[in-house]
Amino acid sequence: MGGVIVFHLLFRLFGLEKFHLNYRSLGFIIWGFFYLFFYIFFHPQPIFRFISAFFWLLILVGVFIILCKYESSHLWNNFMIMCVLVAISVYIQYFFWGIERPNSFFKEPSTAGLLLFSVSFYYLLNLFKSEKKKLFNFLFLLFFLGSSFLTKSSHFFVFILFSIFLIPTLINKDRILKVFYILLTISVFLIPYFDLEYYFSKFNFSDLENLNISQLSWLRGFEQAISVIKVSPIFGLGLGSTGYIDFLSNYSERLEFHDLGDINLYDAYSLFLRLVIEIGLLQVALLVIYFFRPFLKVVTKRNNKDFGTKSVSERYYVIGIFLLAGSFLKEPNYGVSLIFISILFLGIYFNYTIKHSNDNSIGS
Repeated sequence: MGGVIVFHLLFRLFGLEKFHLNYRSLGFIIWGFFYLFFYIFFHPQPIFRFISAFFWLLILVGVFIILCKYESSHLWNNFMIMCVLVAISVYIQYFFWGIERPNSFFKEPSTAGLLLFSVSFYYLLNLFKSEKKKLFNFLFLLFFLGSSFLTKSSHFFVFILFSIFLIPTLINKDRILKVFYILLTISVFLIPYFDLEYYFSKFNFSDLENLNISQLSWLRGFEQAISVIKVSPIFGLGLGSTGYIDFLSNYSERLEFHDLGDINLYDAYSLFLRLVIEIGLLQVALLVIYFFRPFLKVVTKRNNKDFGTKSVSERYYVIGIFLLAGSFLKEPNYGVSLIFISILFLGIYFNYTIKHSNDNSIGS
C-alpha cells in the first residue's frame, strides 16, 4: 500500500500522468537520482536515515509544486483561526495555569513563538503598508505580539531583523509621528511581558561554563557544518548524514557533562546547518537566493494600498518566508508542521507570480 501511494505521488509530482515534465519537476528528478548514486558510493549515514530524509523532502517538494495550486480563501481563514487559538492558549497557559514559557499545542515554546512572531510581523507590515483597517491591524498586532513575547522564543530576533527592512517604507515625514505613537503604545502594553535580560542571554557566548543546552547544541551543530564545508562544500555528505560524521567539537564535552551527549546531534539544532551538512553550502545558498529574492520587493514596496487584500500571494509569502527563516535558525526537522506551512505558502506565492507573469507575457 505504501509503495502504491509513493508511486502515485511520484507520478502526480512529476506530471507523468499527462506525459509532461516541467522544468522544476525535471530538476528534482535529476537532483534525486544524483543523491541516490551519491548514497551508493559514499554513505556515512544508515540507509534508514537516508530514506527518511529523502521521503520527507520528496513530500515537501510535492507540497511546493502541486498542493500550492489549490489555494483558496478557506486556507487563509483556517490558518488565521489556528493562529488565534494558539495565541489564546498561550495567554491561558501563562495567566491561568502559571506556565512560565507557554507552548500552546506545540511540543516546544519556541515553535509556538515562531508561528506567533510570523503573524505579528504580517500585521506589523500590514499596519504600515495597507490603507485599510488600521485599528484592526493594530489590535491584532498587539494581540499576537504579546503572546509571542510570553513564549520567550529566540525567533524574536528574526522578528527584529525582518522589521528593520520596514525602515524604507517608514521614511516619510507624515508617518514619523504616527510611528512614534504606535511604538509608544506597543511599549506600554508589552514591556511588562518582555524579558530583555533573557533574550540577551541567548546571544551571550562568552562564558563556556554558563552556556545553556540550546546554545551548546547550536554551537555543536555549527562545528559539524564547518567540518563538512571543509570536506564537501558543494554536495555535502548526503541526506541523513547529520550526526554520523567525525568532527572536532569543543561543546560535546559540556553536553556530556549534562548527560545530554546525543541531544540535537542528529539534526544540528538548525535547519540551515542541517542542510549545509546534508546537501552542501552551495546548494543551500542557491535555495536561500531563490526563496529570499522577492523579500525586499514585497516588504519595501511603497504605497501598496491593497497589501493583504488584493495582493493575496504576498501575504502567503510574508508568513512563509518568516517561518522558513525561523526554521533556518532553530527548527531542524524536515517533518515539522511549520515547515510544511512555510513551503506551502511559498509555493502559493511563486505559483501565483509564475502564472501571472505568463499571463502578462501572453497578453503583451
